[in-house]
Amino acid sequence: MPIRTLLIACLLFALPALAQRIAPVPQRINPTTPAPERKADPTTPRRPASQPAVPKFVIGVFQQPTSSFDAWKGRGINTVVSYESQGGKVSNDEWSEAAAAKGFYFIRQPSDDLEADAKEPNLLALMHDDEPDIRKPPTPADVLARRYADWKKAAPDKPVFLNVSGGQMLGGKTPKTVYDAYFP
Repeated sequence: MPIRTLLIACLLFALPALAQRIAPVPQRINPTTPAPERKADPTTPRRPASQPAVPKFVIGVFQQPTSSFDAWKGRGINTVVSYESQGGKVSNDEWSEAAAAKGFYFIRQPSDDLEADAKEPNLLALMHDDEPDIRKPPTPADVLARRYADWKKAAPDKPVFLNVSGGQMLGGKTPKTVYDAYFP
């Protein structure tokens, strides 16, 4: 077995156990058991009554369809990252509602209603588009800065998440000037 495969396998199995010691997941949902019914709470949209405080240790999975949420919950994931539209079949709001109903936190692109995003307790951070550094052409840094300013004006307490392509950065396929502009 190649060392890379072995390391990845070890990480996949060790991280949830490590995270459980650092910040225990309060309630695991068995993928074969139906999700508990959510109780409406008008003061906190989408938040189940049993939703714990913000996690001390985020264990996330990237861009998953709502149909996989039970399986990920059963694996100990507490956060879903990046809204998955399933080819335009699922709206950002529907995806967020489904994630919250399963007890997940989420990091995702902003909805059309930034004021609602600001009040959404399950939303840990607003997210820029995935890997703007490898788009053709790369998203200019001033565009990211403008979005950031707009988002922070509407949702000042929400962090903003940006992820870049590690492979492109390390492999030198994206010009260094792009990263210099992103991270001055």
